[in-house]
Amino acid sequence: MEKDSVQVVIADDSDLIIRGIESLLLAHSRFSIAGTARHIRHLLDVAATVEADVIVMNEWFFNIDILTAIKQVREVTPETPLIIMGSLADGLLMRDLVVMGVKGYLYKADNLSDDLVPALNAVVQGEHYLSPTARAEYVVASEMWEAKKPPPLTDEMRLVLRLLTQGETVMRISQILDMKLKRVY
Repeated sequence: MEKDSVQVVIADDSDLIIRGIESLLLAHSRFSIAGTARHIRHLLDVAATVEADVIVMNEWFFNIDILTAIKQVREVTPETPLIIMGSLADGLLMRDLVVMGVKGYLYKADNLSDDLVPALNAVVQGEHYLSPTARAEYVVASEMWEAKKPPPLTDEMRLVLRLLTQGETVMRISQILDMKLKRVY
């Protein structure tokens, strides 16, 4: 059964993207904007205070990676479906996002004006939606994954990688995490 009205929260660090999504959605009577956010703290506040049917969020907010952002959003609103908009066409990332419960991924280089409404309709019905490029990358990565099956990254591994991408040295990461140097490697 389809919902008559869908309340959407839009989160992106660009006001232009937020306004563009709003204008696309307001052209359809089924959708209304429950709230907007330009950074992760604001998104967490909005998610905690409004009754959203779906959250559409950017994959990148200043100083936080998408996987950590999703964990934080899930702590505030564990059941609200998430659609991620991003510029990373990485099938392994798509797989990780799906495992974390993300319902949709819209690759920004695809035609989002054609994909946004079908994505919203799919996720509010409990289905997954990947834009064309995201879907192709997901399929390729899934086939590779089935062939190789590398072990999944642990939270500790992700933390080490995040610190590395922030410019920390292996020695400093060892100190920060109170971890043996050999383990950081």
